Amino acid sequence: MNINGYAAVISFASDKLEEDPKLLPAMHLISIYFHAKYRELLGRPRKFDVPSLTPRERECLRWAGTGKTDSEIGDILGISEATVHAHIEGAKRKVGVTTRIQAVVASMEHHLIHVTPV
Repeated sequence: MNINGYAAVISFASDKLEEDPKLLPAMHLISIYFHAKYRELLGRPRKFDVPSLTPRERECLRWAGTGKTDSEIGDILGISEATVHAHIEGAKRKVGVTTRIQAVVASMEHHLIHVTPV
C-alpha cells in the first residue's frame, strides 16, 4: 500500500499453513487491520462515512467474520446461499470495499458488528 509516498508491507511466515486452515484467513485479517491502522496513524481521511447496514447484512458479516461460507451461513440462518451472498454483496457495496473480509473489517471498525473467534 502506498500512502503519502511511503509503502507499508506486512509479511508472515509459517510452516503450519497446511495443518491449520484458519491461519491464512487470520493472517489476511491481521494485514487488513494493520493497513487500516497505518492509514489512521498517517491521518489519512476515511473514504466513506459510517454506512447503514441492514440487520441481516450485519448478521451475515458476523458469521463471515468467523470464517463461515455462504452455504454454512445460510444453514445457520435458515436462508439460501444465494440470499446470504446477496446480503454480503450489499454490505460490501455500502462500505465501499471489494472483498468480504474487507467488509467484515470495515464493519468492525465502524462498530456495526462484533466478531467473536470460534
